[in-house]
This record gives sequence, C-alpha cells and structure tokens, in this order.
Amino acid sequence: MLLINYFDVLKGKSLDIFDYKSEDKTIRTHFINEISNRSIILGGGGLLNREGFALQMKMFEKLTNKEKKIVLWGVGHNEKSPKTYGKVSKYNIDINKFGLVGTRDYSMPGEYVPCVSCLHPIFDLKIDNNKEIGIVLHKDTIKKAA
Repeated sequence: MLLINYFDVLKGKSLDIFDYKSEDKTIRTHFINEISNRSIILGGGGLLNREGFALQMKMFEKLTNKEKKIVLWGVGHNEKSPKTYGKVSKYNIDINKFGLVGTRDYSMPGEYVPCVSCLHPIFDLKIDNNKEIGIVLHKDTIKKAA
C-alpha cells in the first residue's frame, strides 16, 4: 500500500520511481522538476539493497548533499536469498544523510516504523475469532526446501 492511500493531502502528488528513465521526455522532465523543486517522502517497501532501485536511491542520497529535504518512510530491503536471509546488516545507501528515516526492517539501522498498510481500516474492525489459525505463504515459498 502507498502513503497516498491513507493521507488525503498526498493524493495526486505521487511520482513513479521509474519515471526517471521513461522514454517519454515529458514524463522524465516532470520527474526531474518534481524531485528538484519539492520536499520528498520516499517509501515504502523494498527500495533498499535492490539492484532495480540502486540508481534511484543513490540519486536521492546525492540530493541530500544539496540540502534537499527527503524523508524515508517504511523503506527496507527484501532479502530473498536463503543464504543471506537474516544476515543483512547494512543498506546500500547512508540513511543518516536523510532528514528523517523510518525503516520497516526491525533489526536494521534507523528507527523502526511498521508498513503504512497498518493504517488500513480492516485493522479497526472487530472480528469475532471462531476459526482456527491459518498460514498464508507466497506460492514460491511452498516450493522451497526447508
């Protein structure tokens, strides 16, 4: 879920993190203008330590050197390799350069913040529990050996 789903003040003010490499010059120019001229709330999800987001995250880190106001909210890594799961201890950017940082990786650097989806109204519903507990797994998780 996105921050814009929970805060009306942010509606219509989001950017796609991949617009920086759009082949459409208008989209690229809009992206450049928006990140250059506005304060930024960047998040959430697995934006850190992922090759697909490395260029963008390094760009945002460099913008902090120019006193750009950038908040990281609910960012983290999505470590999927069984060899390194639970062993990641640092991020591919220096989160200390950002104005305010809340990461969703509990034992990692930065203040811990839960994913913004915790604000979903379903969590405010009173539900009578009369069912057994179930487990939901990603389809690929079931295929992996323990």
